[in-house]
Amino acid sequence: MSLLELYKRFAKETIMLTNILESTVTPRISSSIDEKELRLSREMCVVRLHDAWARFCRELVVISAYAKPFTAQGQQVQRAPGIKRRNEVISKLLSTYRKKRFEPKWYDTLECLDAAKRLKISNFLVIMSGLSLSPSPVQDLTYIRNFFAHRNYGTAQNIADVVNNLNLSTGLRPDLIIAETVPPGVSVFRKWVNQLHVMAFYAIQ
Repeated sequence: MSLLELYKRFAKETIMLTNILESTVTPRISSSIDEKELRLSREMCVVRLHDAWARFCRELVVISAYAKPFTAQGQQVQRAPGIKRRNEVISKLLSTYRKKRFEPKWYDTLECLDAAKRLKISNFLVIMSGLSLSPSPVQDLTYIRNFFAHRNYGTAQNIADVVNNLNLSTGLRPDLIIAETVPPGVSVFRKWVNQLHVMAFYAIQ
């Protein structure tokens, strides 16, 4: 098993999502497609990207803990202490918390790294160096995703932070924020995906 394969699956999925999202704003798009459908498509791309990142982070930790995978550099990761099978990883992790009954928020860098540290995986420092890279789009992506999933005053307030972080004009609908062009001439969504690719690649070295 190779961590590079995990990265390739993540990259393939997120490139697909980028192409789908950008196809919803191209001038060549058929006028017969309802704008509401396009809006829903853009929103789902964000939700799916957020989920893809969470799944990548979870699998990176779980595989590193039990599977003795090879890194992108060709080095084999040793199993975490006391773990031999996949179904032992999460139960072992949860046993390290005093009251926590549910898995950590894997998309959250701090929670993911805390889980990796609790499991004492041997490639922890490499994973930390990758997931801690800056700039990271995870917070802005989470804000936008949470608004689409939970429309309320609190999630709406966070949209202003995203607009400020991206130096965009105020008043844009959240589903159009992610399609705006930002330096170096790409959509916000594509820029986020590119940044996540870099973070993921360094985390599997």
